[in-house]
Amino acid sequence: MPFDLPRRSHVFVDESKAGSYYLAAAVVPPSGVTAARSAIKGLRHKGSSAVHFKSERDATRRSFLKGAASTGVKTVVYIVDGQPVRYLQSGRRACV
Repeated sequence: MPFDLPRRSHVFVDESKAGSYYLAAAVVPPSGVTAARSAIKGLRHKGSSAVHFKSERDATRRSFLKGAASTGVKTVVYIVDGQPVRYLQSGRRACV
């Protein structure tokens, strides 16, 4: 699903190896970076520098995703199904 990337966009990428291989890319235009960073920072636990879904409760995950979705940031999730974790590099190549 291609979409236009504004010049000088910031792309934030994360991956997961939970069963299949997942790569998520959030695209933020230059004019929205400060607001997006502030919104995401507001969703983290106080004193936390990151969100690690692996160690979060389901309610916390849902709350974070709902808040992140409300920012309007375009996000694409790529899934490589049926690839054992040991084939991580091929999963990455398939997504990129």
